[in-house]
Amino acid sequence: MAENTRELLLDTAFELFYQHGYHATGLTAILKKAGLFKGSLYHLFESKQALALAVMDERIHKRIENKYATLLEAGSNYLPRLFTKLRDPQYLNIHLGCPLNRMMQELGREDEIFHKALLEVYSNFEKRIEDILYSAIACGEFFHPAPDKLAIFVTASIEGAITSGRQHSSFEHYLCAINELENYLELLQS
Repeated sequence: MAENTRELLLDTAFELFYQHGYHATGLTAILKKAGLFKGSLYHLFESKQALALAVMDERIHKRIENKYATLLEAGSNYLPRLFTKLRDPQYLNIHLGCPLNRMMQELGREDEIFHKALLEVYSNFEKRIEDILYSAIACGEFFHPAPDKLAIFVTASIEGAITSGRQHSSFEHYLCAINELENYLELLQS
């Protein structure tokens, strides 16, 4: 029962933080939407901050891992698979943008604990992209002398594409940026 309640709180908090932001979402709103009482929350999380940190790790980080981890199991065609996944609208709500980016914009510099947690999630995202690029290079899909630096560029480009698409309320605008990123990487093919 406690595990189900915890999962419900995490799902609800993720949804409301994503839609409205951390500051605009009160614990009362989370509890009401989840159909729970305060005791349920404080039994599992000592504060709103603790709940948000769990959301960062168990929802946002895991969401990124789930999206990109399967690409490393492919064994080949890493870049085509990456861009197929990036173009799949099921992985992106263009009107809300990237959950990680939204939290970073709101909380990243406000509090050292949030900053460290968000930096860890973002760094793991960069590392996952780096792993995909190293695998693609190992398979001969393309060459780049510094895949770790290229991963920083690719991750920033993905985040920028999402932000641009959100600003324009246009999945097509997002796709235009993703297509240009793919075109750039195709120039690196050996």
